Amino acid sequence: MRKKNKEIIKAVFEIDFDKFQSLYGNNNDVLSLCKDSEELPYPLHFITICWDIIFGYVLEDWKEEYKVIVRKRKAENDKFKSFFAGLGLDMTGIPFSDYWYAFYCDAPEDTVKDCLDMTEDELKEMGFRDMDIELACCVNKFQFDRVEELLEQGADPIKNRTDEEDEYDDCVTRIYHEVQFLYSEMTEKMLGKEGFGHYERDLEELFSFAAHEKMDHLLDKYYLDK
Repeated sequence: MRKKNKEIIKAVFEIDFDKFQSLYGNNNDVLSLCKDSEELPYPLHFITICWDIIFGYVLEDWKEEYKVIVRKRKAENDKFKSFFAGLGLDMTGIPFSDYWYAFYCDAPEDTVKDCLDMTEDELKEMGFRDMDIELACCVNKFQFDRVEELLEQGADPIKNRTDEEDEYDDCVTRIYHEVQFLYSEMTEKMLGKEGFGHYERDLEELFSFAAHEKMDHLLDKYYLDK
């Protein structure tokens, strides 16, 4: 990777718009990084969308003393959103399942056994319906639209289990545990106290954190009071 491109990626990740402006030179330099390429696991502007997703959820949950910092970070990130939108890029969301290889996500073609470590027959014996099984797989594949459709239809990702059934780790628990892990890994970066230091790991964790936070909140929307 060219040194300049790495510095551009670093500026976007660290949400430093002034530094970014001093680096990008012309739109072609940036646009080349906003396409699928070998230089990044996903397009450059997805970094900005990931931060936007994360900050939106953090501002719901954090104490006011931290919200002040996050609001400033979000305002700086909004400058990137406007810049990328001005280049004609879609800043409304990320097709996470298309980039399954870039984070902790099952592949679109994975079977029930691949996703859940159990066969359909085994899960049905535990009381899961077809829609419940599909839901759990779609959660693990981060297929958000289908997950919401199934939740609206009454699919149930959790089942009351006996001790003998502890081998089944439901998808809600899987998402929640990963959110907690990534939260601890990303807190200093969210607050701007830690920079972009580990290229592959930092990009993977940011992408994964945004996807898991989004899925966690979607599941909570239907399941919080159950």
